[in-house]
Amino acid sequence: KQGRMTPIAKIESTKKNTSNQSLVGLKAEEARNLVSGILQELGALSKIEEYTHTVPVCERCKTIVEPLVSEEWFVKMKPIAKKALIQINKINFYPPSYKKIINSWIKEIHDWSISRSLWWGLRIPVWYCQKCNPQQQATQESGISISLQKPINHCSVCHNFDWIQEEKVLDTWFSSAMWPMATLGWPNKTEELEKYFPWNFEVSAGDIKYLWIARMIMLSSHFKDSIPFKEMFFTGNLRDLQGRKFSKSLGNGIDPNSLREIWGTDATRMALYTYAAPGRDGRLSRQIMDQRCKSFRNFKTKLENLGRFIIELKPENPILQKKFSNPEDLEILECLDQTINSVTLHLEKFDLHLAIEDIYEFTWHKFADLYVEQSKKRRASAQSCLEYVFETLLKLLHPFMPFITEELWQKMAHKEKSIMISPWPKPLKIVSTQ
Repeated sequence: KQGRMTPIAKIESTKKNTSNQSLVGLKAEEARNLVSGILQELGALSKIEEYTHTVPVCERCKTIVEPLVSEEWFVKMKPIAKKALIQINKINFYPPSYKKIINSWIKEIHDWSISRSLWWGLRIPVWYCQKCNPQQQATQESGISISLQKPINHCSVCHNFDWIQEEKVLDTWFSSAMWPMATLGWPNKTEELEKYFPWNFEVSAGDIKYLWIARMIMLSSHFKDSIPFKEMFFTGNLRDLQGRKFSKSLGNGIDPNSLREIWGTDATRMALYTYAAPGRDGRLSRQIMDQRCKSFRNFKTKLENLGRFIIELKPENPILQKKFSNPEDLEILECLDQTINSVTLHLEKFDLHLAIEDIYEFTWHKFADLYVEQSKKRRASAQSCLEYVFETLLKLLHPFMPFITEELWQKMAHKEKSIMISPWPKPLKIVSTQ
Protein backbone atom coordinates (compact mmCIF):
# COMPACT_ATOMS: atom_id res chain seq x y z
CA LYS A 1 0.00 0.00 0.00
CA GLN A 2 3.01 2.32 0.55
CA GLY A 3 4.52 1.49 -2.84
CA ARG A 4 7.67 -0.14 -1.45
CA MET A 5 9.27 -3.55 -1.89
CA THR A 6 8.06 -6.17 0.61
CA PRO A 7 10.17 -8.83 2.45
CA ILE A 8 9.54 -11.14 -0.50
CA ALA A 9 12.17 -9.09 -2.35
CA LYS A 10 14.92 -10.08 0.10
CA ILE A 11 18.18 -11.08 -1.70
CA GLU A 12 20.16 -14.03 -0.37
CA SER A 13 23.95 -13.86 -0.95
CA THR A 14 25.44 -16.63 -3.09
CA LYS A 15 28.84 -17.46 -4.45
CA LYS A 16 28.00 -15.63 -7.66
CA ASN A 17 26.17 -12.82 -5.92
CA THR A 18 28.31 -11.01 -3.37
CA SER A 19 26.12 -7.90 -3.19
CA ASN A 20 24.93 -7.01 0.28
CA GLN A 21 22.39 -4.51 -1.00
CA SER A 22 18.79 -5.18 0.02
CA LEU A 23 15.73 -4.37 -2.07
CA VAL A 24 13.33 -4.48 0.88
CA GLY A 25 11.79 -1.12 1.65
CA LEU A 26 12.90 0.50 -1.59
CA LYS A 27 10.56 2.11 -4.08
CA ALA A 28 9.97 0.12 -7.26
CA GLU A 29 12.04 2.47 -9.42
CA GLU A 30 14.98 2.35 -7.00
CA ALA A 31 14.82 -1.43 -6.82
CA ARG A 32 14.57 -1.74 -10.58
CA ASN A 33 17.90 0.04 -11.06
CA LEU A 34 19.65 -2.26 -8.56
CA VAL A 35 18.19 -5.45 -10.00
CA SER A 36 19.99 -5.03 -13.34
CA GLY A 37 23.34 -4.95 -11.51
CA ILE A 38 22.50 -8.03 -9.45
CA LEU A 39 21.42 -9.92 -12.57
CA GLN A 40 24.73 -9.01 -14.23
CA GLU A 41 26.62 -10.41 -11.22
CA LEU A 42 24.67 -13.64 -11.52
CA GLY A 43 25.33 -13.82 -15.25
CA ALA A 44 21.57 -13.93 -15.84
CA LEU A 45 21.35 -10.77 -17.95
CA SER A 46 21.72 -11.50 -21.67
CA LYS A 47 21.46 -7.94 -23.00
CA ILE A 48 20.23 -4.42 -22.27
CA GLU A 49 18.28 -2.44 -24.85
CA GLU A 50 16.06 0.63 -24.85
CA TYR A 51 12.48 0.51 -26.01
CA THR A 52 9.42 2.78 -25.89
CA HIS A 53 6.34 1.72 -23.96
CA THR A 54 3.37 3.24 -22.15
CA VAL A 55 4.00 4.30 -18.56
CA PRO A 56 0.79 5.04 -16.59
CA VAL A 57 0.97 8.20 -14.48
CA CYS A 58 -1.36 9.26 -11.65
CA GLU A 59 -3.40 12.27 -12.75
CA ARG A 60 -3.21 13.77 -9.24
CA CYS A 61 0.36 13.37 -8.00
CA LYS A 62 1.95 12.70 -11.44
CA THR A 63 3.95 9.71 -10.15
CA ILE A 64 4.28 6.41 -11.99
CA VAL A 65 1.49 3.92 -11.29
CA GLU A 66 3.08 0.56 -10.44
CA PRO A 67 1.10 -2.66 -11.09
CA LEU A 68 0.35 -4.79 -8.04
CA VAL A 69 -0.68 -8.42 -8.32
CA SER A 70 -3.58 -9.16 -5.99
CA GLU A 71 -6.23 -11.77 -5.36
CA GLU A 72 -9.60 -10.97 -6.90
CA TRP A 73 -13.06 -12.51 -6.85
CA PHE A 74 -14.37 -13.89 -10.12
CA VAL A 75 -17.78 -15.17 -11.23
CA LYS A 76 -18.06 -18.07 -13.65
CA MET A 77 -20.16 -16.61 -16.45
CA LYS A 78 -20.87 -19.56 -18.77
CA PRO A 79 -23.71 -21.02 -16.61
CA ILE A 80 -25.25 -17.55 -16.21
CA ALA A 81 -24.89 -16.84 -19.92
CA LYS A 82 -26.88 -19.96 -20.87
CA LYS A 83 -29.95 -18.68 -19.02
CA ALA A 84 -29.56 -15.19 -20.43
CA LEU A 85 -29.44 -16.47 -24.01
CA ILE A 86 -32.88 -18.02 -23.47
CA GLN A 87 -34.44 -15.03 -21.72
CA ILE A 88 -33.08 -12.40 -24.12
CA ASN A 89 -35.51 -13.54 -26.84
CA LYS A 90 -38.35 -12.10 -24.72
CA ILE A 91 -36.98 -8.53 -25.03
CA ASN A 92 -37.75 -6.19 -27.95
CA PHE A 93 -34.63 -4.24 -28.93
CA TYR A 94 -34.57 -0.88 -30.74
CA PRO A 95 -32.75 -0.93 -33.06
CA PRO A 96 -33.26 -4.71 -33.53
CA SER A 97 -29.64 -5.22 -34.61
CA TYR A 98 -28.48 -4.70 -31.02
CA LYS A 99 -30.06 -7.99 -29.99
CA LYS A 100 -27.69 -9.93 -32.24
CA ILE A 101 -24.72 -7.88 -31.04
CA ILE A 102 -25.45 -8.52 -27.35
CA ASN A 103 -26.27 -12.17 -28.07
CA SER A 104 -22.86 -12.73 -29.65
CA TRP A 105 -21.09 -11.04 -26.74
CA ILE A 106 -22.87 -13.18 -24.14
CA LYS A 107 -22.01 -16.37 -26.05
CA GLU A 108 -18.28 -15.54 -25.95
CA ILE A 109 -18.22 -14.07 -22.45
CA HIS A 110 -15.27 -14.66 -20.11
CA ASP A 111 -15.29 -15.04 -16.34
CA TRP A 112 -15.94 -11.72 -14.64
CA SER A 113 -13.73 -10.10 -11.99
CA ILE A 114 -16.30 -8.57 -9.63
CA SER A 115 -14.02 -7.22 -6.86
CA ARG A 116 -12.42 -3.80 -6.57
CA SER A 117 -10.10 -2.26 -3.97
CA LEU A 118 -12.03 0.96 -3.42
CA TRP A 119 -12.93 3.01 -0.37
CA TRP A 120 -16.67 3.03 -1.03
CA GLY A 121 -19.11 0.47 -2.41
CA LEU A 122 -20.99 -2.72 -1.57
CA ARG A 123 -18.58 -5.08 0.16
CA ILE A 124 -18.08 -8.62 -1.15
CA PRO A 125 -20.41 -10.89 0.93
CA VAL A 126 -17.57 -13.13 2.15
CA TRP A 127 -16.59 -13.55 5.81
CA TYR A 128 -13.35 -14.92 7.31
CA CYS A 129 -12.82 -16.55 10.69
CA GLN A 130 -10.34 -14.43 12.62
CA LYS A 131 -9.01 -17.39 14.59
CA CYS A 132 -8.39 -20.17 12.04
CA ASN A 133 -8.13 -18.00 8.91
CA PRO A 134 -6.41 -14.78 10.01
CA GLN A 135 -4.66 -14.36 6.64
CA GLN A 136 -8.07 -14.28 4.96
CA GLN A 137 -7.25 -17.04 2.50
CA ALA A 138 -10.21 -17.39 0.17
CA THR A 139 -8.91 -20.59 -1.40
CA GLN A 140 -9.18 -22.77 1.69
CA GLU A 141 -12.43 -24.59 2.40
CA SER A 142 -12.55 -23.88 6.13
CA GLY A 143 -12.70 -20.62 8.07
CA ILE A 144 -14.76 -18.87 5.40
CA SER A 145 -18.47 -18.13 5.04
CA ILE A 146 -20.52 -16.56 2.23
CA SER A 147 -23.43 -14.51 3.56
CA LEU A 148 -25.15 -11.16 2.94
CA GLN A 149 -25.23 -10.55 6.70
CA LYS A 150 -22.65 -11.37 9.37
CA PRO A 151 -22.87 -15.13 10.02
CA ILE A 152 -24.76 -16.02 13.20
CA ASN A 153 -23.30 -19.54 13.30
CA HIS A 154 -19.84 -20.43 14.59
CA CYS A 155 -16.87 -21.50 12.49
CA SER A 156 -17.12 -25.20 11.64
CA VAL A 157 -13.41 -25.70 12.40
CA CYS A 158 -12.62 -23.72 15.55
CA HIS A 159 -16.20 -22.96 16.69
CA ASN A 160 -15.27 -19.28 16.95
CA PHE A 161 -17.85 -16.51 16.35
CA ASP A 162 -15.34 -13.81 15.40
CA TRP A 163 -16.07 -13.13 11.71
CA ILE A 164 -14.65 -10.27 9.63
CA GLN A 165 -15.93 -9.28 6.19
CA GLU A 166 -13.89 -9.07 3.00
CA GLU A 167 -12.69 -5.48 2.47
CA LYS A 168 -12.95 -5.48 -1.31
CA VAL A 169 -16.17 -4.09 -2.79
CA LEU A 170 -18.26 -5.24 -5.71
CA ASP A 171 -17.37 -3.99 -9.16
CA THR A 172 -19.49 -0.98 -10.12
CA TRP A 173 -21.06 -2.81 -13.04
CA PHE A 174 -21.91 -5.82 -10.88
CA SER A 175 -23.77 -3.53 -8.49
CA SER A 176 -25.43 -1.82 -11.45
CA ALA A 177 -26.45 -5.18 -12.90
CA MET A 178 -28.29 -5.92 -9.64
CA TRP A 179 -30.12 -2.58 -9.84
CA PRO A 180 -33.39 -3.89 -11.39
CA MET A 181 -33.89 -6.19 -8.40
CA ALA A 182 -32.10 -4.37 -5.58
CA THR A 183 -34.13 -1.17 -5.99
CA LEU A 184 -37.35 -3.16 -5.61
CA GLY A 185 -36.39 -4.92 -2.38
CA TRP A 186 -34.83 -8.15 -3.63
CA PRO A 187 -34.00 -10.69 -2.16
CA ASN A 188 -37.15 -10.04 -0.12
CA LYS A 189 -40.51 -10.67 -1.78
CA THR A 190 -41.83 -7.12 -1.75
CA GLU A 191 -44.97 -5.66 -3.31
CA GLU A 192 -42.82 -3.41 -5.50
CA LEU A 193 -40.84 -6.37 -6.83
CA GLU A 194 -44.04 -8.25 -7.63
CA LYS A 195 -45.63 -5.22 -9.30
CA TYR A 196 -42.78 -3.63 -11.26
CA PHE A 197 -40.42 -6.49 -12.14
CA PRO A 198 -39.97 -6.77 -15.06
CA TRP A 199 -40.82 -3.23 -16.10
CA ASN A 200 -41.88 -2.19 -19.59
CA PHE A 201 -39.20 0.14 -20.88
CA GLU A 202 -35.47 0.73 -20.48
CA VAL A 203 -33.35 3.34 -22.26
CA SER A 204 -29.59 3.64 -22.48
CA ALA A 205 -26.77 4.72 -24.77
CA GLY A 206 -25.28 1.97 -26.89
CA ASP A 207 -21.76 2.35 -25.50
CA ILE A 208 -22.72 0.62 -22.25
CA LYS A 209 -24.67 -2.22 -23.86
CA TYR A 210 -22.12 -4.75 -22.56
CA LEU A 211 -21.18 -3.08 -19.29
CA TRP A 212 -24.72 -2.62 -18.02
CA ILE A 213 -27.58 -3.80 -20.26
CA ALA A 214 -26.23 -7.28 -21.00
CA ARG A 215 -25.25 -7.78 -17.37
CA MET A 216 -28.68 -6.74 -16.07
CA ILE A 217 -30.17 -9.35 -18.37
CA MET A 218 -27.73 -12.02 -17.20
CA LEU A 219 -28.13 -11.46 -13.46
CA SER A 220 -31.91 -11.07 -13.65
CA SER A 221 -32.05 -14.34 -15.59
CA HIS A 222 -29.87 -16.01 -12.97
CA PHE A 223 -31.53 -14.77 -9.78
CA LYS A 224 -35.13 -14.31 -10.96
CA ASP A 225 -35.28 -16.53 -14.06
CA SER A 226 -36.79 -13.52 -15.81
CA ILE A 227 -35.95 -10.60 -18.05
CA PRO A 228 -35.53 -7.24 -16.23
CA PHE A 229 -37.47 -5.23 -18.86
CA LYS A 230 -39.61 -5.83 -21.94
CA GLU A 231 -38.52 -3.02 -24.30
CA MET A 232 -34.90 -1.88 -24.70
CA PHE A 233 -34.25 1.40 -26.51
CA PHE A 234 -30.68 2.39 -27.38
CA THR A 235 -30.08 6.07 -28.04
CA GLY A 236 -27.25 7.37 -30.15
CA ASN A 237 -24.52 9.69 -28.89
CA LEU A 238 -24.12 13.32 -29.87
CA ARG A 239 -20.63 14.07 -31.23
CA ASP A 240 -18.81 17.05 -32.66
CA LEU A 241 -18.33 17.49 -36.41
CA GLN A 242 -15.12 15.43 -36.24
CA GLY A 243 -16.97 12.49 -34.74
CA ARG A 244 -15.50 12.90 -31.26
CA LYS A 245 -17.54 12.53 -28.08
CA PHE A 246 -18.25 15.69 -26.13
CA SER A 247 -15.83 16.02 -23.22
CA LYS A 248 -14.59 18.64 -20.80
CA SER A 249 -10.95 17.95 -21.67
CA LEU A 250 -11.54 18.59 -25.38
CA GLY A 251 -13.79 21.55 -24.67
CA ASN A 252 -16.08 20.55 -27.54
CA GLY A 253 -19.29 20.13 -25.54
CA ILE A 254 -22.52 22.11 -25.89
CA ASP A 255 -24.26 23.12 -22.68
CA PRO A 256 -28.01 22.49 -23.20
CA ASN A 257 -28.84 25.04 -20.51
CA SER A 258 -27.29 27.79 -22.62
CA LEU A 259 -29.57 26.71 -25.48
CA ARG A 260 -32.57 26.72 -23.15
CA GLU A 261 -31.80 30.23 -21.96
CA ILE A 262 -31.78 31.57 -25.53
CA TRP A 263 -34.40 29.46 -27.32
CA GLY A 264 -36.51 27.97 -24.53
CA THR A 265 -36.85 24.43 -23.18
CA ASP A 266 -39.50 23.23 -25.63
CA ALA A 267 -37.50 24.35 -28.66
CA THR A 268 -34.30 22.80 -27.31
CA ARG A 269 -36.09 19.51 -26.68
CA MET A 270 -37.45 19.42 -30.22
CA ALA A 271 -34.02 20.16 -31.69
CA LEU A 272 -32.53 17.27 -29.73
CA TYR A 273 -35.33 14.94 -30.83
CA THR A 274 -34.21 15.39 -34.42
CA TYR A 275 -31.15 13.32 -33.41
CA ALA A 276 -33.19 10.62 -31.66
CA ALA A 277 -32.92 7.86 -34.28
CA PRO A 278 -32.45 4.54 -32.39
CA GLY A 279 -28.79 3.64 -32.00
CA ARG A 280 -27.57 6.28 -34.45
CA ASP A 281 -24.96 8.86 -33.42
CA GLY A 282 -25.37 12.46 -34.55
CA ARG A 283 -22.76 15.07 -35.44
CA LEU A 284 -23.45 18.70 -34.62
CA SER A 285 -21.99 22.02 -33.63
CA ARG A 286 -23.22 24.99 -31.65
CA GLN A 287 -24.10 26.76 -34.90
CA ILE A 288 -26.20 23.81 -36.10
CA MET A 289 -27.99 23.54 -32.76
CA ASP A 290 -28.73 27.27 -32.74
CA GLN A 291 -30.25 26.98 -36.20
CA ARG A 292 -32.44 24.03 -35.24
CA CYS A 293 -33.48 25.58 -31.93
CA LYS A 294 -34.39 28.80 -33.74
CA SER A 295 -36.54 26.83 -36.18
CA PHE A 296 -38.46 25.17 -33.36
CA ARG A 297 -38.68 28.46 -31.44
CA ASN A 298 -40.49 29.78 -34.50
CA PHE A 299 -42.65 26.65 -34.46
CA LYS A 300 -43.57 27.38 -30.83
CA THR A 301 -44.51 30.93 -31.87
CA LYS A 302 -46.71 29.45 -34.61
CA LEU A 303 -48.52 27.35 -31.96
CA GLU A 304 -49.08 30.44 -29.81
CA ASN A 305 -50.51 32.32 -32.79
CA LEU A 306 -52.81 29.39 -33.58
CA GLY A 307 -53.97 29.39 -29.97
CA ARG A 308 -54.63 33.13 -30.08
CA PHE A 309 -56.66 32.79 -33.27
CA ILE A 310 -58.67 29.71 -32.21
CA ILE A 311 -59.15 30.41 -28.49
CA GLU A 312 -58.79 34.13 -27.79
CA LEU A 313 -60.33 35.33 -31.06
CA LYS A 314 -63.15 32.84 -30.91
CA PRO A 315 -66.32 34.18 -32.65
CA GLU A 316 -69.14 35.33 -30.37
CA ASN A 317 -71.72 32.97 -31.87
CA PRO A 318 -69.90 29.92 -33.19
CA ILE A 319 -71.88 27.18 -34.92
CA LEU A 320 -71.13 24.18 -32.72
CA GLN A 321 -71.36 20.80 -34.38
CA LYS A 322 -70.46 17.22 -33.54
CA LYS A 323 -70.61 15.93 -37.09
CA PHE A 324 -68.63 17.49 -39.88
CA SER A 325 -69.81 17.69 -43.48
CA ASN A 326 -67.91 20.60 -45.02
CA PRO A 327 -65.36 19.27 -47.58
CA GLU A 328 -62.60 21.43 -46.09
CA ASP A 329 -63.35 20.07 -42.60
CA LEU A 330 -63.38 16.49 -43.86
CA GLU A 331 -60.10 16.97 -45.67
CA ILE A 332 -58.20 18.30 -42.62
CA LEU A 333 -59.78 15.68 -40.35
CA GLU A 334 -58.73 12.91 -42.71
CA CYS A 335 -55.23 14.34 -42.73
CA LEU A 336 -55.32 14.53 -38.92
CA ASP A 337 -56.31 10.84 -38.75
CA GLN A 338 -53.32 9.95 -40.88
CA THR A 339 -51.06 12.00 -38.62
CA ILE A 340 -52.43 10.34 -35.48
CA ASN A 341 -51.79 6.91 -36.99
CA SER A 342 -48.29 7.72 -38.17
CA VAL A 343 -47.22 9.45 -34.93
CA THR A 344 -48.61 6.61 -32.81
CA LEU A 345 -46.79 4.04 -34.93
CA HIS A 346 -43.52 5.97 -34.74
CA LEU A 347 -43.79 6.21 -30.95
CA GLU A 348 -44.46 2.47 -30.66
CA LYS A 349 -41.30 1.85 -32.67
CA PHE A 350 -39.41 4.58 -30.77
CA ASP A 351 -38.76 6.50 -33.98
CA LEU A 352 -39.14 9.80 -32.16
CA HIS A 353 -37.39 11.82 -34.86
CA LEU A 354 -39.93 10.66 -37.44
CA ALA A 355 -42.85 11.44 -35.12
CA ILE A 356 -41.89 15.10 -34.78
CA GLU A 357 -41.36 15.38 -38.53
CA ASP A 358 -44.97 14.30 -39.14
CA ILE A 359 -46.33 16.63 -36.45
CA TYR A 360 -44.30 19.57 -37.76
CA GLU A 361 -45.44 18.97 -41.35
CA PHE A 362 -49.11 18.71 -40.37
CA THR A 363 -49.11 21.67 -37.99
CA TRP A 364 -47.31 24.21 -40.12
CA HIS A 365 -48.17 23.36 -43.69
CA LYS A 366 -51.49 21.51 -43.66
CA PHE A 367 -53.25 23.04 -40.64
CA ALA A 368 -51.84 26.56 -40.28
CA ASP A 369 -50.99 27.45 -43.89
CA LEU A 370 -53.98 25.77 -45.53
CA TYR A 371 -56.96 25.00 -43.31
CA VAL A 372 -56.74 27.96 -40.92
CA GLU A 373 -56.53 30.35 -43.87
CA GLN A 374 -59.56 28.63 -45.46
CA SER A 375 -61.51 28.83 -42.19
CA LYS A 376 -61.30 32.63 -42.06
CA LYS A 377 -63.94 32.81 -44.80
CA ARG A 378 -66.46 30.83 -42.68
CA ARG A 379 -65.18 31.49 -39.16
CA ALA A 380 -68.27 30.58 -37.15
CA SER A 381 -69.00 27.25 -38.86
CA ALA A 382 -65.31 26.18 -38.76
CA GLN A 383 -64.85 26.83 -35.03
CA SER A 384 -65.72 23.30 -33.85
CA CYS A 385 -63.32 21.72 -36.31
CA LEU A 386 -60.60 24.24 -35.44
CA GLU A 387 -60.88 23.48 -31.73
CA TYR A 388 -60.95 19.71 -32.24
CA VAL A 389 -57.91 19.68 -34.51
CA PHE A 390 -55.95 22.08 -32.29
CA GLU A 391 -56.68 20.17 -29.08
CA THR A 392 -55.73 16.87 -30.73
CA LEU A 393 -52.57 18.45 -32.08
CA LEU A 394 -51.56 19.62 -28.59
CA LYS A 395 -51.96 16.06 -27.28
CA LEU A 396 -49.74 14.69 -30.03
CA LEU A 397 -47.11 17.34 -29.31
CA HIS A 398 -47.18 17.11 -25.52
CA PRO A 399 -44.51 14.37 -25.14
CA PHE A 400 -42.12 16.57 -27.11
CA MET A 401 -43.10 20.13 -26.10
CA PRO A 402 -44.69 19.71 -22.65
CA PHE A 403 -44.74 23.33 -21.49
CA ILE A 404 -46.37 25.25 -24.32
CA THR A 405 -48.87 22.44 -24.97
CA GLU A 406 -49.99 22.41 -21.32
CA GLU A 407 -50.26 26.20 -21.29
CA LEU A 408 -52.44 26.33 -24.42
CA TRP A 409 -54.50 23.29 -23.48
CA GLN A 410 -55.43 24.85 -20.13
CA LYS A 411 -57.13 27.70 -22.03
CA MET A 412 -59.55 25.27 -23.68
CA ALA A 413 -62.65 23.52 -22.31
CA HIS A 414 -61.87 20.00 -21.08
CA LYS A 415 -62.57 17.54 -18.26
CA GLU A 416 -59.06 16.51 -17.21
CA LYS A 417 -56.88 18.63 -14.92
CA SER A 418 -53.83 18.27 -17.13
CA ILE A 419 -53.10 17.41 -20.73
CA MET A 420 -50.60 14.89 -19.34
CA ILE A 421 -53.42 12.62 -18.14
CA SER A 422 -55.79 13.21 -21.05
CA PRO A 423 -56.46 10.25 -23.37
CA TRP A 424 -54.14 9.73 -26.31
CA PRO A 425 -55.89 10.77 -29.58
CA LYS A 426 -57.69 8.20 -31.70
CA PRO A 427 -58.60 8.63 -35.38
CA LEU A 428 -62.17 9.62 -36.25
CA LYS A 429 -61.87 7.46 -39.39
CA ILE A 430 -62.91 10.35 -41.59
CA VAL A 431 -62.99 9.70 -45.32
CA SER A 432 -62.91 12.77 -47.57
CA THR A 433 -65.69 13.14 -50.14
CA GLN A 434 -63.28 14.57 -52.69
